Amino acid sequence: MIYIKYHLPVFLKGRISEPAYDKWLNAKANTLRQRDLKTKRAFAEANSKAIYKEKIHAAVIANGQYDRYTGDELQWEFISTWDPKKTKALQANYRDKFLLMPTVDHVDPEGETLEFEIVSWLVNDCKSGLNPIQFVDLCKKIAANCTLM
Repeated sequence: MIYIKYHLPVFLKGRISEPAYDKWLNAKANTLRQRDLKTKRAFAEANSKAIYKEKIHAAVIANGQYDRYTGDELQWEFISTWDPKKTKALQANYRDKFLLMPTVDHVDPEGETLEFEIVSWLVNDCKSGLNPIQFVDLCKKIAANCTLM
């Protein structure tokens, strides 16, 4: 029997399997910690992969069903299915089907604490290195000045 410490959140039951969630959680914790170590973030040195995993799971429990910024329901069925090789081989819209796939983002990438939020790939891509206040301010500025509407 496999022991799983971080059980599947209630809102994901029937959508993805517990092993798929555990695999995703492990991969995200490892990838984010390695990236943070590479960019010499102090909290990466101070926190183990296990702490990263704990913090990511807490973010999923806290706000993982819907994108924090748009309110869109996240498409958890797409976790661990993205294949970058297919982007070039398939039609241009291959990437589009993943826009609501959940991703893990640092709340404040330049901050001194390890804190995550779960957002869609689209929002994560747009938010980039901004903290929540900077990102929302940018969105307001865009909405106020957009001439395409």
